[in-house]
Amino acid sequence: GERPVRRGARVRREPPGDLDVVRHGGLPLRHEPAHAGSACGAGIFPGLQRGAGRSSVVLLGSGAAAADGLAAGRGGEGMSLIQMHIFSDALNKSTGVNVILPLPRRADVPCENLPVLTLLHGMGDDYTSWLRRTNVERYALERGIAVVMPDGGLSCYHNMLRGGRYRDYILDELPGLLRSMLPLSARREDSFIAGCSMGGFGALKLGMARPEQYAAIGCFSAAHMEYRPEHPRNQAMLARVYGETLDACDAQIEADILAVNAGSRSIRLWHACGDEDVLRANALKSRDFFETLPEGAIEYSFMTLPGRHDWALWDAMLAEFMRLLPAAEGRFL
Repeated sequence: GERPVRRGARVRREPPGDLDVVRHGGLPLRHEPAHAGSACGAGIFPGLQRGAGRSSVVLLGSGAAAADGLAAGRGGEGMSLIQMHIFSDALNKSTGVNVILPLPRRADVPCENLPVLTLLHGMGDDYTSWLRRTNVERYALERGIAVVMPDGGLSCYHNMLRGGRYRDYILDELPGLLRSMLPLSARREDSFIAGCSMGGFGALKLGMARPEQYAAIGCFSAAHMEYRPEHPRNQAMLARVYGETLDACDAQIEADILAVNAGSRSIRLWHACGDEDVLRANALKSRDFFETLPEGAIEYSFMTLPGRHDWALWDAMLAEFMRLLPAAEGRFL
């Protein structure tokens, strides 16, 4: 029978500067590539060693076969789930990020320059939420797209007035760090960003701030303007992010949108909301704003799906959005 899986594997660095990499079940993988000529092994493990520093990595995979396949430089079950705990200079603290890495099934197919979707969670969630509540692993494997799921805290993906610089972390620090360790593409045409609720707002805001960095944006159950909550707790949270007023944030986002639309880089914005979504009114205002823009670089589309402001809806939205992204045909299935 199958070897029982032991939950909660831990990663320790001894001595400082080294990096332990363990697979699901706590069985160690070799630090060096298992086969000198393997494209995946040679491409991943040296990078993990180089990027160790103040980081730890757990290779969870899709069962033991995926970890064995990764170590051997082949696909195994077709994907690996990598849980990372890294120190961020922008945040001045350690933070978690999960990465889904689709792997080719044949050893002679290079595991390199994977397209990347950065997927942002909503308010009250964390970097594990997309994994726990949706079928993101299956969608990533079907499309051959790596998915990066960082932790955004309660930041609205902004450089907080009283808190971490999450905008700088997501846009500047994290992409380079992950590319130094994993076979991820740096090309704009291979880079996408999406999210739900607070993460949908964050994806739209960050994508429009960096049109040279992303080719497509997915905004789920959100709008281009910041939400004005009625609950005092949420008002206090936004005050820690922005200060006393949100007007400057909204004005900057609209300025970015107008600049992108007037520019020469085509960017796709897929915007969706549920027919019973609590943020539907906000989303419709945003839809009206985009539909009144003059014809330009933004390729905007809006979709209404049946559902409420919940994970069942966002799972359906993620599936729809990822179908629009270019797939790595023939490499992973």
